[in-house]
Amino acid sequence: MKIKEIFFLSIVAVMLSVPLSAYAQISYPAKKIVWLIPYKPGGGFDIFARAITPYLEKYLRVRGGGIIIKNEPAASGEKAISLLYHSAADGYTIGSFAGGYLADHFLQKKEYDITKLTYILRLDEMTRLIVTRKSGPKSWQEVVAASRVSPIKWGIGAFGRDIHIATIIANEVLALPAKFIAYGGTAENINALVRGDVQISTISEDSAKNLIDSGEMRVLLTFDKKSRYPGAVSIQDLGHPELINPTKGTRFLAGPPKLNSKIVDILVDAFLKATKDKEFIDWAKRSGFEPNLLYGKDLESMLKELLNFYREKAPVIKARLD
Repeated sequence: MKIKEIFFLSIVAVMLSVPLSAYAQISYPAKKIVWLIPYKPGGGFDIFARAITPYLEKYLRVRGGGIIIKNEPAASGEKAISLLYHSAADGYTIGSFAGGYLADHFLQKKEYDITKLTYILRLDEMTRLIVTRKSGPKSWQEVVAASRVSPIKWGIGAFGRDIHIATIIANEVLALPAKFIAYGGTAENINALVRGDVQISTISEDSAKNLIDSGEMRVLLTFDKKSRYPGAVSIQDLGHPELINPTKGTRFLAGPPKLNSKIVDILVDAFLKATKDKEFIDWAKRSGFEPNLLYGKDLESMLKELLNFYREKAPVIKARLD
């Protein structure tokens, strides 16, 4: 056999011994990436995803491809999580969702296991607020006084989702006589408050920023150490600092189970570069979004802590949801 033939066959043998997925990783992304959002357009998750996408594409484009935002709010966002779970582990389907979805793992049986998703990043943490419309109660003390007369109508977003769960946990301590009223999501919750259908609402700070700045919404209570809003109290002021972390909203970015670690690294790198892009930083400051990326071992530790918390609180949450 000629030397050239031997060399050629050797190359072929090497290529056949390497999994095809290894070659795919090198060119990732080679086509469009679908980013699933389990909420309707207009909420904090949707706004953040659409704002950062051009910058992600800027850094991913070196390898080709782009990003398509796909809102899948059906079944209170369950459809989006299911689609993500059952997608091919090739990096072309990713999804973001709130930490509250992890509580479902301990509350009811699902056709997917959310703990087996490949967690790529914690995108940020969101401080929760209790707010009212501009003509609503002037202070938290006024809300407490009104609740002694009749239960407060309290908007909590989608039933059984992140904000609803955070509100249940908080009110176990605050013990405010109240009737929780669920809406389809953030936008519907805000509209109900502005219309006067509810007296107060729990909402994420970034989702409320524009209405707070315009004076259409007033902050009554912040789940933080200190309040930076005139006339509002903090949960620490009320003597309950233990509620600060459990009530925070957490945005996760995940892929299907068993997503290749090299693809995870590429996506993490793109997000790190995008959030350090000057133009994106300018937008984030104007909009009140403050990305706080967590990944790798730190993310694993944080997830373990959150899952343990929801495991402990599951009986209380379930009792309030039934």
